[in-house]
Amino acid sequence: MGDRIRGMKKKLPIGIQSIKKIIIGGYAYVDKTGLAHELLKRGEYYFIIRTQEYSVL
Repeated sequence: MGDRIRGMKKKLPIGIQSIKKIIIGGYAYVDKTGLAHELLKRGEYYFIIRTQEYSVL
């Protein structure tokens, strides 16, 4: 979000599946590893779905 505040919008990595290409190319990336860890620590059940475009891979 900091880049957007300064007037710079990052590109979305549509179709790019390599984290190396995303980082080097300056694409937007949100690391949700911490969120996944929190969900696991709580020990509750969650229903997590993926959009169809990710299911086709």
